[in-house]
Amino acid sequence: MHAESQGHITRCQYYNADSGKKLKIFIYAGLAQM
Repeated sequence: MHAESQGHITRCQYYNADSGKKLKIFIYAGLAQM
């Protein structure tokens, strides 16, 4: 059970990191258009 929640945390961290990358790309794309 503990290992299961540990894996869930890792997945959430990975998802958050991926979202951050997409957000940065979105911001850079917006700046490039200005």
